[in-house]
Amino acid sequence: MSDTLWDIILLLAGRSPFALFTAFLSILKGKAQLKARLAEEVDPAELTFLWNPAVISLLHENSSRERFLVTGADERIAREVCRRLSLFDGFIASDGKTNLTGVRKATRLASMFGEKGFDYVGNEWTDFPVWSQARVAYLANVSRGLATRVKRARAANVLNYRTRRLNALFRGLRPHQWVKNLIVFVPLLTAHLITDIAALTACLIVFAAFCMAASAFYLFNDLLDVHADRNHTAKRKRPIAAAELNPPTAIVAGGFLFACAFATTATINLWTSVVLAIYVTLNLAYTVKVKQLPILDVLSLGGLYTIRIIAGATATLTAVSSWLLAFSVFIFLSLGLVKRYTELSSTKLETGAYISRRGYRAEDLGFVAMMGISCAFSALLVFALYINSEMAEQIYKRPEFLWPIVPALFYGVSRIWLITLRGELHHDPVVFVVRDPASYVLAVYIGFFLWISRDPLQIFI
Repeated sequence: MSDTLWDIILLLAGRSPFALFTAFLSILKGKAQLKARLAEEVDPAELTFLWNPAVISLLHENSSRERFLVTGADERIAREVCRRLSLFDGFIASDGKTNLTGVRKATRLASMFGEKGFDYVGNEWTDFPVWSQARVAYLANVSRGLATRVKRARAANVLNYRTRRLNALFRGLRPHQWVKNLIVFVPLLTAHLITDIAALTACLIVFAAFCMAASAFYLFNDLLDVHADRNHTAKRKRPIAAAELNPPTAIVAGGFLFACAFATTATINLWTSVVLAIYVTLNLAYTVKVKQLPILDVLSLGGLYTIRIIAGATATLTAVSSWLLAFSVFIFLSLGLVKRYTELSSTKLETGAYISRRGYRAEDLGFVAMMGISCAFSALLVFALYINSEMAEQIYKRPEFLWPIVPALFYGVSRIWLITLRGELHHDPVVFVVRDPASYVLAVYIGFFLWISRDPLQIFI
């Protein structure tokens, strides 16, 4: 089962930070009082629990014996667990005065059932004294280190092992999403400085910094969305939602990544650090509140992409044209709306409802699609107008060679939206693009015409 104390903390953090702060003041009266105070702030029915299949199976196998839920969680939470499972004859839990963990739990059980008079299933280091007093020790969802330590002290049955923490943390960072940060190289490409070693090095540093900052936000986002993710077919497999990565580890790792990101941009110049700070601020606002506000959520997503372009420009000291910014805003708004449409439509089909931390309703799906398609074709219009602009004539020797790119862009955005409307798109458009061979063909095709437009004589002479 997941850590219910952290489940409550995360639920309050996303819903009412002030209530969380006031509840934490009760720690002055002890941890048991803190657990009781936090449990009072939520309706236990709101919590989404995770059950360990091996433990459930063991409970069924021992249905002829008395089975008690013995937990350090507050009694309100224990009562809700017993209500949902209907497998226990009673519960023993923290009561606002006694924090029932470790030695206190072992003493309570020994006084009720006698030493070696009970079997016990546990999963934490604090359960060690209880295992010592138990007739049979069961270990569920434990680390291999803990299992080895217990087995050295006494005989024990391991029901299942916990996913290795480093592996879970790495998956929580979502490294496949780092492809988004390749956008920082766009100013380098449009300024034709890809062969400039100093500029390329600066872009690589910015790329690394934004990968670290983005991964930190993925961790914090998953913490706040843990209950919603557990009700989602795909997102329930994320490490935090699946209780494979505990919240304290995620918080420490996220803070460390933020520190490393800013330390990295500080090696380039001040303005790059300022742009990163703007990115972090907007991302924080999106994670905490803006993602729940219709239209503003996709505007924020589009802004987060565009900020990456600006970061690449400040790092390489290259100018960003209004044409590039306009094109990027529209194309990234369209991709943000693809993501939102996919999330909303898939949630409706699977559960008949909509994501709890979003502000859209059933009748909004058509509107979301309309906005997304309009933004996609607005980006095409911007690019077409750019081809005939004075700036294109200054940068490219033969800007008319850019025209074949227009139908390629038309095909690309139309295809994504067609697949999206058919319900065949992966819930994350980035994953779709990375796995889609046609996307690579389009990228090579577009890159070829950008190259020959700069100097067609390189090809034809």
